[in-house]
Amino acid sequence: MVKNVTSVTAETAADVAQKSSMADHPMIRLLTAGHIRYGDLSLERLRLGIADNIVWYTPGNHPLSGRIEGIEGVFEWLKKSAEVTDGTFRVEMHRILADDEWAAVISTYRGERKGMVLEMPGVQTFRRDMDTNKIVEARIWVYDDVFVNKFWSA
Repeated sequence: MVKNVTSVTAETAADVAQKSSMADHPMIRLLTAGHIRYGDLSLERLRLGIADNIVWYTPGNHPLSGRIEGIEGVFEWLKKSAEVTDGTFRVEMHRILADDEWAAVISTYRGERKGMVLEMPGVQTFRRDMDTNKIVEARIWVYDDVFVNKFWSA
């Protein structure tokens, strides 16, 4: 069974949005809702905010790294990240910085796998198609690529 994969709840997401001082901004609302859906494992509801043709980049040299094209590939990535960590992988949002098209989410990635503990600061960047109000590109940036490679390759 896959467990909750993020520590974002409606309450913490609202707190992050309020700290952004732009809580009513469309990009802030889109990303807050997406992180809540991810945390609730509402993968099908993620379709509401992710384009079918999304391009998703994960850094590193490990089984989950690389360029993923399409929402089904992203869903597989999300499921696999939960599966190999026994549901411990999560993203803790701290701040969202955004304009109409782009956003950066300052986060901490956490998880446990085969005796290793991941607690890594990082940033996720997102690009939104303003006509459809869906994310069309996502990139993950981490502090320590060497450890992340070891963690996901174990």
